[in-house]
Amino acid sequence: LTLIDEVSSIPDIPKLKCGLASGMVIARAGDLFGAPVNLAKRLVATARPGSALVDQATRTALADEERFRFTSLGKRHLKGFGHVRTFRLRPA
Repeated sequence: LTLIDEVSSIPDIPKLKCGLASGMVIARAGDLFGAPVNLAKRLVATARPGSALVDQATRTALADEERFRFTSLGKRHLKGFGHVRTFRLRPA
């Protein structure tokens, strides 16, 4: 969120978008593989510039963090995943 905020204040640079998904991944040769990686990619593709989207698992994992606040965006149809409940992540 800090990176999104800081880059947004720089003129002539496009606003960043972020997608976060939680789950098991496999790390090989510096790359990550698995469903959460693919889901995060789909979340980035649907995020508005200057925003961060998370899945239900990430929202649940961060539920007790007072630093964050979530806005439900409802379910979105994401290729390969069907309808996924998404949330916008913001600083508290």
